[in-house]
Amino acid sequence: MGIHCQLHIKGDNAIVYSDQGENYTPRLPTMVKEAKTIVKEHSVVFDFELEWWKGGSHQPREITAGHFNPRSKEPVDDSESIANVFDCLYDNEDIHNLNLSERLKRLKSFEWPQSTIGKPNLKYRFN
Repeated sequence: MGIHCQLHIKGDNAIVYSDQGENYTPRLPTMVKEAKTIVKEHSVVFDFELEWWKGGSHQPREITAGHFNPRSKEPVDDSESIANVFDCLYDNEDIHNLNLSERLKRLKSFEWPQSTIGKPNLKYRFN
């Protein structure tokens, strides 16, 4: 389990918000850059769990929250972070009121670099 977040992308702008409404974007530069390559010509809002796999070992929510805390002045390395995307709320139109199966069809239309099954490949930021 990680930190519940949303990724908002419109054009060249991408913002990551935590479930508390905090802006995590500056703490996740690698993830934000990769997200823009996956989305291509879409305006989207994804729900995801931000996970930290420090040294290949999954870190608990509390440790992950502290590491990526946007109020921290310490530099952060997001190279071991993963976004487990589980829902699409906006895909060039508001779809949050569609039933889950319809939203998941939209979500599957994006080309994710890996599956959520098993230990993630940290070469990618999304699954």
